[in-house]
Amino acid sequence: MTLKIIIGIILLLINVPIGWLGLTYFVCYGQKTKKRFYYLIAFSVYAFSWIMLGLGVYLCGEKYSKLILNNPVMKYVVPVILIVIAIYIVYKFKKTLSKPLPKNS
Repeated sequence: MTLKIIIGIILLLINVPIGWLGLTYFVCYGQKTKKRFYYLIAFSVYAFSWIMLGLGVYLCGEKYSKLILNNPVMKYVVPVILIVIAIYIVYKFKKTLSKPLPKNS
Protein backbone atom coordinates (compact mmCIF):
# COMPACT_ATOMS: atom_id res chain seq x y z
CA MET A 1 0.00 0.00 0.00
CA THR A 2 1.46 3.32 -1.05
CA LEU A 3 1.25 6.70 0.65
CA LYS A 4 -1.09 7.87 -2.11
CA ILE A 5 -3.58 5.09 -1.33
CA ILE A 6 -3.36 5.72 2.43
CA ILE A 7 -4.06 9.44 1.97
CA GLY A 8 -6.98 8.57 -0.32
CA ILE A 9 -8.45 6.19 2.27
CA ILE A 10 -8.10 8.80 5.02
CA LEU A 11 -9.85 11.39 2.84
CA LEU A 12 -12.68 8.94 2.14
CA LEU A 13 -13.12 8.22 5.84
CA ILE A 14 -13.13 11.81 7.08
CA ASN A 15 -15.02 13.66 4.33
CA VAL A 16 -18.52 12.77 5.56
CA PRO A 17 -18.00 13.77 9.22
CA ILE A 18 -16.23 16.98 8.27
CA GLY A 19 -18.89 17.92 5.72
CA TRP A 20 -22.02 17.24 7.76
CA LEU A 21 -20.76 18.26 11.17
CA GLY A 22 -19.07 21.38 9.82
CA LEU A 23 -22.27 22.33 8.02
CA THR A 24 -24.38 21.75 11.12
CA TYR A 25 -22.05 23.59 13.47
CA PHE A 26 -21.57 26.70 11.34
CA VAL A 27 -25.25 27.01 10.41
CA CYS A 28 -26.15 26.86 14.10
CA TYR A 29 -23.43 29.35 14.94
CA GLY A 30 -24.66 31.63 12.16
CA GLN A 31 -28.15 31.50 13.63
CA LYS A 32 -26.80 32.30 17.06
CA THR A 33 -24.63 35.24 15.99
CA LYS A 34 -26.97 36.44 13.21
CA LYS A 35 -23.97 36.79 10.88
CA ARG A 36 -24.24 35.54 7.32
CA PHE A 37 -20.51 34.98 7.17
CA TYR A 38 -20.92 31.70 9.09
CA TYR A 39 -23.38 30.43 6.50
CA LEU A 40 -20.69 31.00 3.88
CA ILE A 41 -18.23 29.06 6.02
CA ALA A 42 -20.81 26.25 6.41
CA PHE A 43 -21.26 26.01 2.65
CA SER A 44 -17.48 26.15 2.10
CA VAL A 45 -16.83 23.32 4.57
CA TYR A 46 -19.55 21.19 2.95
CA ALA A 47 -18.21 21.89 -0.56
CA PHE A 48 -14.68 21.12 0.62
CA SER A 49 -15.88 17.73 1.88
CA TRP A 50 -17.05 16.88 -1.66
CA ILE A 51 -13.63 17.85 -2.97
CA MET A 52 -12.12 15.55 -0.34
CA LEU A 53 -14.39 12.72 -1.53
CA GLY A 54 -13.38 13.17 -5.16
CA LEU A 55 -9.71 13.44 -4.30
CA GLY A 56 -9.94 10.37 -2.05
CA VAL A 57 -11.54 8.30 -4.81
CA TYR A 58 -8.91 9.50 -7.28
CA LEU A 59 -5.98 8.78 -4.95
CA CYS A 60 -6.96 5.34 -3.72
CA GLY A 61 -8.48 4.08 -6.96
CA GLU A 62 -11.60 2.13 -7.82
CA LYS A 63 -10.80 -1.00 -5.83
CA TYR A 64 -10.25 0.65 -2.45
CA SER A 65 -12.89 3.33 -2.89
CA LYS A 66 -15.59 0.74 -3.64
CA LEU A 67 -14.42 -1.30 -0.67
CA ILE A 68 -14.72 1.69 1.66
CA LEU A 69 -17.84 3.35 0.27
CA ASN A 70 -19.82 0.09 0.01
CA ASN A 71 -18.87 -1.03 3.50
CA PRO A 72 -22.02 -1.47 5.65
CA VAL A 73 -20.41 0.44 8.53
CA MET A 74 -19.78 3.45 6.28
CA LYS A 75 -23.26 3.19 4.77
CA TYR A 76 -25.34 2.72 7.92
CA VAL A 77 -23.44 3.13 11.19
CA VAL A 78 -21.49 6.32 10.43
CA PRO A 79 -24.60 8.24 9.25
CA VAL A 80 -26.49 7.29 12.41
CA ILE A 81 -23.59 8.42 14.60
CA LEU A 82 -23.35 11.69 12.64
CA ILE A 83 -27.09 12.29 13.00
CA VAL A 84 -26.86 11.82 16.76
CA ILE A 85 -23.91 14.23 16.98
CA ALA A 86 -25.70 16.76 14.73
CA ILE A 87 -28.83 16.59 16.90
CA TYR A 88 -26.66 17.19 19.97
CA ILE A 89 -25.03 20.23 18.31
CA VAL A 90 -28.42 21.67 17.34
CA TYR A 91 -29.80 21.00 20.84
CA LYS A 92 -26.85 22.75 22.48
CA PHE A 93 -27.17 25.77 20.20
CA LYS A 94 -30.95 25.97 20.62
CA LYS A 95 -30.44 25.89 24.38
CA THR A 96 -28.01 28.80 24.19
CA LEU A 97 -29.96 30.78 21.56
CA SER A 98 -32.20 32.21 24.23
CA LYS A 99 -29.17 33.57 26.09
CA PRO A 100 -27.78 36.84 24.73
CA LEU A 101 -24.24 36.94 23.42
CA PRO A 102 -21.75 38.77 25.64
CA LYS A 103 -21.01 42.28 24.43
CA ASN A 104 -17.47 43.21 23.56
CA SER A 105 -16.24 45.90 25.94
